[in-house]
Formats: sequence, C-alpha cells, structure tokens
Amino acid sequence: MVHPGIVSALAGQLASVNARLSGLGLGPDSAAISAAVARSLRRTLACLLQRRSPREVGSAGFLLVLDGDGNPRVHFRSQLLPSSAGFVLGAFRAAGAELAPG
Repeated sequence: MVHPGIVSALAGQLASVNARLSGLGLGPDSAAISAAVARSLRRTLACLLQRRSPREVGSAGFLLVLDGDGNPRVHFRSQLLPSSAGFVLGAFRAAGAELAPG
C-alpha cells in the first residue's frame, strides 16, 4: 500500500506547480520547465495510485531518482545519464516543487 503522506505531498506539489503555471508573467522558458515538472509529478502520482512502481514504469523511458544523499540521478532505460544536480533541483524549485526522497 502507498503511504498517504507520499500521495499527499505529491498532490500538494502538483497543485503548487499548476498554480504557478496559471500565474501571469511566466516566461516561455520558465513555463516549459514548470510544465515538464508537472508532467513528472503527474506520472509519479499516477503510478503510485495505480500501485505501479515508478522505477518499473520509468525503466521503459526516462526516470528521475534521488540517491542516498538526496542528489538527483537521471536514467534512460538502464543507462545513467550525465546531468547537473543543480539544474535538476533548480528546475523543480523554479516550478514551485521540491524533490524529496521516498
């Protein structure tokens, strides 16, 4: 069973990102980043609510996970991709969301 706190946290972050997207004055780059973050949160939330493992679903495409130290890692299928932790974390912050392990 999925822990209700995780679902609640994801739903809250998605609501925050969607509110930011609907705000006025968001530039095209910021809007694109926020939309990508919203898609990521929606997919993760959908996986959890369907009782599917995001890691299994992500193994068919891109997957963002946090390592034991809380650093983001981007995978494409089974391959670890080079990525900037600062950029990934900054993109989520700019969208109004925070990455959290769990």
